Amino acid sequence: GLADVTDRLRRHLATAYAIYFNLDNPAASSAFVDVTLARVRDIRFLVQGEVTKAGSYALHPSLGNLIYALSAAGGVKETGTLRQIQVRRGGQTLSIDFYDFILRGTMDPDRLRIRNGDVIFVPVKRKEVTIQGEVRRPGIYALHPRESEDLEVLIEFAGGLQPAASTDRILLRRTEVNVGLRTLSVNLEADRAAKRRTELMDGDLV
Repeated sequence: GLADVTDRLRRHLATAYAIYFNLDNPAASSAFVDVTLARVRDIRFLVQGEVTKAGSYALHPSLGNLIYALSAAGGVKETGTLRQIQVRRGGQTLSIDFYDFILRGTMDPDRLRIRNGDVIFVPVKRKEVTIQGEVRRPGIYALHPRESEDLEVLIEFAGGLQPAASTDRILLRRTEVNVGLRTLSVNLEADRAAKRRTELMDGDLV
């Protein structure tokens, strides 16, 4: 902080002007050091990929996090994923799953922080499923392209089942190549008992 900077500067000056500074008793010094912050430099970063307005942006450090950065670029487009947003920093790439923040509220604030020179890239959405009926938050959800997220995870994203939900016959509509539209019936209770998982595919409707 500024107090540390002030102390370092005082000690540095005391080596050249010892007559003016009493490090053991600063109040007895005949010279004093006062450091104030005149202007904070903006954080400059680049946003690319599936955002409304890709380009270079600047934000005040107090707003230097991923939420404000994406907002500055007009937000993520329908074609973009929130599951694997990339922050490229130097030679490293940090992958951020925004569902941890939006749906679970578990995101580490440090992971959302951006730095000067960061390149933020929003990839194209790869796997998307829809859930309707007796769940608390029906809607369209993106599944992580590199993790095996099944029906149980989708139900968790949707806020869980409503009390009136029937778990012995969940319908899953799926379009398959060379087969067409298929309707599968899933007995969630039986699957849970047998520890079976129902894998989901892009375009599934539950």
